[in-house]
Amino acid sequence: MKKCIKVGITGGSGAGKSTVCSYIRNQGYEVIDSDEIAKNILAKGTKQFSIVKEHFGEGILLPDGDIDRKKLGSIVFADRKELNFLQNVVTKGAVEEVRRLMKNFCYSYSGGIIEPADQRINKNNQSIDENRIVFVDAPILFETGLNMEMDFVWMVHSKKEIRLERLAKRDGLTFEELEKRMGAQMPEEEKISKSDFVIENNGTIEKLSTIIHGELNRLKQLEFRE
Repeated sequence: MKKCIKVGITGGSGAGKSTVCSYIRNQGYEVIDSDEIAKNILAKGTKQFSIVKEHFGEGILLPDGDIDRKKLGSIVFADRKELNFLQNVVTKGAVEEVRRLMKNFCYSYSGGIIEPADQRINKNNQSIDENRIVFVDAPILFETGLNMEMDFVWMVHSKKEIRLERLAKRDGLTFEELEKRMGAQMPEEEKISKSDFVIENNGTIEKLSTIIHGELNRLKQLEFRE
């Protein structure tokens, strides 16, 4: 019986998680993007779009009627109650879709056989092929409990000052706004303690690529774990 391997990838804002996942995808692996799923859930015309629009008002909309995600972000990251509201609206649907996509991937790989989650990998210490592994890109992997459904969790980590600099360039936000966003997330130390592998991303793209490549090879060669 074949079993697909599920790897969750998480990390704080600006750590470089998207860069890591892009590299992994370019190596031929399947990557499920929970952020993209969440964006689709809030697309104009969906049930969740209507709920969010009614709650926050017309002021969060762009001229074309879509949600201004930057403006919405500035609201929810400044108010924990509003953040909880938004996450409750979006997260449940996103998690369900991630589970559906993982199930489809594993079902397809295993030839119609989905093994119990407690059966682990590579009992004969044989190399695992790329088509057997599915990655889940999820910023709130631990917060949603999805980490419990993964075989392994990778944490992408960067120094705080580097993260702030990247986010300022990417999102055009002030350091004060960025600090609020980081403060609303699970502490980095807690995520690290719950992860199997930590990918340090404090240098060049070339250095990061080397680290990821090594971790991929190590993952493919891991022995069966009880």
